[in-house]
Amino acid sequence: MAAWSAFVPHAETSIGVSQTSFYGCVLLHKRHFNHYRKVLVIAKPHYSKLVLYCCQQQPPPPKDNRSAPHEKKTTDDSIPQERNTKLTRLFLSHVQRLQTFAYEFMSKPLIIPKNVAILVVTVLLVITWNTYPLLSSRFPSEEDLEPLQQKVALFNIILKDIQRAYVEQVNVDKLFETGVNAMLGSLDPYTQFENNVEAQEMNVKALGRYGGVGLVIAKDVRDKNQIIVVSSFERYAFDAGLRPGDRLLVVDGHPVAGQDLETLTHLLRGEAGTSVTVTVARPGISEPFQVTLKRQVIRVSDVPAYGFIGDQRDGVGYIRLQSFSSNACAQVKSAMQELQKGGNLKSLVLDLRDNPGGLLSSAVDVAELFVPKGSTIVSIKGRLLQERQYQSKKMPLLSPNVRLGVLVNSRTASAAEIVAGAIQDNDLGVVFGSQTFGKGLVQNVDQLPFQTALKYTVGKYYTPSGRCIQSSSYSSDHERLKITAIHERKVFQTKNGRDVLDNGGIEPDIPWEETAIPEWRRLLHQQGLLFYFANDYAATHPKGIGPDFYVDDELFAQFKKYVKEQVAHGPFSISSRFEEPLASLRSELEQQGYRETSKNLEKVSQSLKSEMENELERFDAVIRHDLEDAIRARFQPDSVRIMASLLRDEEIVKAKQVVSDGLLYAKLLSPPQKKAV
Repeated sequence: MAAWSAFVPHAETSIGVSQTSFYGCVLLHKRHFNHYRKVLVIAKPHYSKLVLYCCQQQPPPPKDNRSAPHEKKTTDDSIPQERNTKLTRLFLSHVQRLQTFAYEFMSKPLIIPKNVAILVVTVLLVITWNTYPLLSSRFPSEEDLEPLQQKVALFNIILKDIQRAYVEQVNVDKLFETGVNAMLGSLDPYTQFENNVEAQEMNVKALGRYGGVGLVIAKDVRDKNQIIVVSSFERYAFDAGLRPGDRLLVVDGHPVAGQDLETLTHLLRGEAGTSVTVTVARPGISEPFQVTLKRQVIRVSDVPAYGFIGDQRDGVGYIRLQSFSSNACAQVKSAMQELQKGGNLKSLVLDLRDNPGGLLSSAVDVAELFVPKGSTIVSIKGRLLQERQYQSKKMPLLSPNVRLGVLVNSRTASAAEIVAGAIQDNDLGVVFGSQTFGKGLVQNVDQLPFQTALKYTVGKYYTPSGRCIQSSSYSSDHERLKITAIHERKVFQTKNGRDVLDNGGIEPDIPWEETAIPEWRRLLHQQGLLFYFANDYAATHPKGIGPDFYVDDELFAQFKKYVKEQVAHGPFSISSRFEEPLASLRSELEQQGYRETSKNLEKVSQSLKSEMENELERFDAVIRHDLEDAIRARFQPDSVRIMASLLRDEEIVKAKQVVSDGLLYAKLLSPPQKKAV
């Protein structure tokens, strides 16, 4: 019996013997194993190169090359002739080998008739002859490899060598991701490799849905072995009774203590319609209790809140848009229809503060709800990206009689800037706040094998006036990413002829200085004092809070006392982010003998602590607002909590005043008056 396998690396033979060697393409088998070593090799050096890049096999060791180090280089015209000559000699050599092998094969006793063997050999000769052109074009020699192929081969060899022989065992996944992300990070901050976990989370953000229970969980800052609930989604886990501050103890029989977040997320998520039982501990309740949660298709809320600001008779509507997943347009549309239903809507404030962006398609769809049909929304350009202009194909949903205001800040970016830019450049509304982030780059996401993904920059986008709002440029400086601000700014005009600038984000029509986050406020959030005080408050108020709840002087005094106790006896530290660099500088100055300067730095450190302690009083209103928000989250869903806080938001109050004033609003959007000369 004879069997053969042709041009199939690692293919199982028909009689189930060992896999074929990557050194050969054709293998003839006989009954005795000693004949397996008689292998007919076709283009052995070239085939091994194919396997190197396609099958990731170790190539045979290179032959000793004793030519002079500065041998004469061949020209491009001489390469094809030399290659053809080599291949001709190689081909004739293989034919001679085949003849010899066939003679030996036929001269020995065979189990099969000779005419069958003759037929097999003839077929192989025909195959060899017909594959000669393929070999000359498909399997290039080593010197003919493109630079990109060489780099890929080197990366493969380096990774294998480190895995095989490094002094200590290495995590190949971590090593690979570090290398790839270092390479991509030298391009811009947004070009990234996403491993399987990151790719899944990116898909959740883009699609705006996943199978789960609607919880956001995190490690407890006071005990890293414990997992706590940070947020509980309305209509899902919140309605089932779970609240921020709850501590997860057991999930479907699996103890939580010591588990990582990825494991817990996997346990909580699952197919819609299935159930998961969690055991929870809550401050104020002596015994843990169980809650059975039904997994659903969780739709992440791009619009967590909408309604009227203050008295509905004022007619000032409000929509908070916090992201741009695939659900964004539908949710904004639903909110606008609800607000316009009674005919009371006179003005609308679209809140894009802290919105990091999302899908380009969602930004275009949302903008279509505001801009007239046929109006330009955005255009994109790139090196290989075909220039494309997006225009509104629908009539706007918002009535032209409704005055529109858009709230932005320094954390408004990307897709959110597209919407704000489309409204500003088409003179459809007044933009309030501080200058936006300035991310005018378009990313593409390619799905890669092994449930990973590559996100990379493919172009820039331009607002309807033709300006690109990208605020930074990126270049490689000693193999590190160098980010520089773009200072040269050109002037563009809106539809009504108002001046707007490029290269710096969206500049508001009514700007105000954004208040920097106080260091003390950052520490309160980072070390969980607001979070834990809210837990204690909820534990002592089991009946909940009223709709008019706010942090009065008495409650704020209790909070300040609580903070001082935590500083004196608890785990809270008022060491700011400046402490470590100051301490390092003091130590270095002392080592260099600058003792007097080092003592002065100690005084600076003490002065900083003293100034920070006064921030509780200086930023009284801001910290009261944060505390109110934390306490409300223990009792109220996001929609109620956000709407209740609007009248204590100074920026919302300012925006409401402007959109309520028809004359001022019209003046802000009018063409600039030309001066007489």
